[in-house]
Parts: sequence; structure tokens; C-alpha cells
Amino acid sequence: MGQLATVNVNLNNIPVGGYSIAEFACTYNPALVEVSNITATNLFGADAPAAINGPQNGSFIFAIAGSNGNRATTDGTVLTFNAKGLQAGQTSIECTARIAKGDNTLISILSTGGANLTIGNIPAETPTPAPTFTPTPLSAPAIAGQVLASKPVTIRLYNADNSLAAT
Repeated sequence: MGQLATVNVNLNNIPVGGYSIAEFACTYNPALVEVSNITATNLFGADAPAAINGPQNGSFIFAIAGSNGNRATTDGTVLTFNAKGLQAGQTSIECTARIAKGDNTLISILSTGGANLTIGNIPAETPTPAPTFTPTPLSAPAIAGQVLASKPVTIRLYNADNSLAAT
């Protein structure tokens, strides 16, 4: 209680081409944990703009975007923050993430773990596990619908890098 732990939030298995934007919504029990000093790393570049909403009432939102063509192209820590134990007990810090590859569309990705904190009789140097986010493989592209036209229609599906995926 009363001690600080640094929590790292990581992105792993970043695809070729990288991510241009990431958004994290994190929740925790405010009766047990106080969050402070939310800080961006250089994963999206040295001058990446970031926005933070909170922490307030047990949650915060952190968003970051690469600028000047910068992207997150390697696995690593996106943000860090301090977690201070307020009362003895066990709690978790859960973060959900959405990313964009440059097409201005945010896609949710799954977390492979959260930070579990035990507050009480533990050594100060006990590391806090880092929440890690890994993209979930998408299923094959599919389109459903009806086209009403008086001439033949061609539908083309493109990959994120603008190469033709299917016609």
C-alpha cells in the first residue's frame, strides 16, 4: 500500500506496414488503485501526438497517432503509467485496444492479458505484468448485399497496402 508500480502497455505482432493510430480504454478499481503519470513512449515516433481522457472514476482513455509518416512498425511499449496501491487486496487493470493501419478505420484487437495487482505484503520490486495486445487474424473477406444496376458491376477488394485482394 502506498507504493508505486510502473505498468507498461505493449503492442505485439505488429503487421507489415504497421499501425498509424492506437487507442486504449483502461479500467481499474479506484478504491484499490490510483493511476497517474500516463506517458507515451516513442513507438509511434518521437513527436507523435497523444491525447488522454482521465484518469477519472476508475478509467482512462489514451490515444496516439504517428505524425509525419511515422507508424508503430515494431513490437513494444506504447504507454506507461503509475499504479499506486490504496488498500490491501487484489485487483486488475484491464485495457481494450483499437488500432488503425492508415485507413482511418479503428479495429478492435484482443488483449492477451491484463495487469493483476496484489496490494499488501509484497516486495516493492515485484514487477507488474504488462497488458499485451495481439491482433486477431481476420477471416476471409466477404461482402453481402444486393446491387441494382442496369449494367454489369465489378466489385474489387483491396488490401491495406492498396493491392488488389479479390475481384
